[in-house]
Amino acid sequence: MNKGIAIDRTVSILLLCLWMAVIFNMSAEPASVSTETSSEIIKQIASAVNPKYDSLSKAEQDSIIESWQHIVRKSAHFLEYVVLGVLSANAVRSLRLKKAFRYAIPPIFAALYAVSDEVHQIFVPGRSCELKDVAIDTAGGIVGCAVFFALMWLAKRVHTYKTRPQKQ
Repeated sequence: MNKGIAIDRTVSILLLCLWMAVIFNMSAEPASVSTETSSEIIKQIASAVNPKYDSLSKAEQDSIIESWQHIVRKSAHFLEYVVLGVLSANAVRSLRLKKAFRYAIPPIFAALYAVSDEVHQIFVPGRSCELKDVAIDTAGGIVGCAVFFALMWLAKRVHTYKTRPQKQ
């Protein structure tokens, strides 16, 4: 095996495992910690979008945070699985499998990890297993895979265009 291919494969799999650990750790946070994290993100966004946010009353700020809490949390689910989809597609690409497997395994993997992630949350204080979150996570994984495959297709087209013989 080519040394470069082995390094590529190792790095790809390590990045995937690292991201899985990130997802696992975020899912291991009790609901109170998770809510506080998303509240802080909303505060930062609200302050950036509306310079008067900090001068609003505590009740008005809490109302804004509450109204955005659901969308921020679900967007985070989706985006963390977009990254998982990209990394899993890249890891599978490095394994040099048949084309059908390269396209099928990453989204299936993302869906199975989404299920395991939600089951894991049953054991975390204040968290629950939500079928809706499995669907959001799986959709994110599929989008991540699609983005990866589209970029690989585009890179191949550009490479083919640049390396084809020029007409004289």
